[in-house]
Amino acid sequence: MKAKYVIIKKGGIEVPLVFSELLLNSEIAGKRKPTAAGFCELAPNGRWRVDGLSTSLRLSSRPEDVAILNAHL
Repeated sequence: MKAKYVIIKKGGIEVPLVFSELLLNSEIAGKRKPTAAGFCELAPNGRWRVDGLSTSLRLSSRPEDVAILNAHL
């Protein structure tokens, strides 16, 4: 099942927020300034995969987002 994600900076560290695809990325980001956003899902091996973009934030997923999400499993 796909979900959405937003990467925000907290204390100089990029942190992922994963949430239902029924919500808008901009709703979750709120007043924070996100650095990336898109869709994510857990692969059969238990690791995250990312793709796509957020039209509400005008941001896309980045290759480094996979490592950020997997670091927070």
